[in-house]
Amino acid sequence: MNRGILSDPIKHTADKKVPIIDNRNIQCPSCRSKAVYRYGKARNKQRFFCLICGRQFIAGHERRFPKVRPTCKKCGRKMFIYQNENLFVRYRCSGYPVCRSYIKISKEDSIIKEEAE
Repeated sequence: MNRGILSDPIKHTADKKVPIIDNRNIQCPSCRSKAVYRYGKARNKQRFFCLICGRQFIAGHERRFPKVRPTCKKCGRKMFIYQNENLFVRYRCSGYPVCRSYIKISKEDSIIKEEAE
């Protein structure tokens, strides 16, 4: 057996096994374009950037963020996830720093706290 050749497509690092990704088969999960390029790493996994729609993604991972975002009651703009905690998700207004309102929502979708600074 030749020690320099691996029988499976696994890249062995110090203590982790990381699957090798064939860049030719990667598609953007949003627009299905193959016009993507490598865009750094996140937690030792290859990140990609779509040239068509501008989305950043990691191959083989689902999007964790909800498709429907709440709107700010102060200014009417969409809110985005600011902090994702164990029991709560905190949304901040996209008009930050002008509008400093946020909503803290539990994972069970009930509004817990709403503040505007």
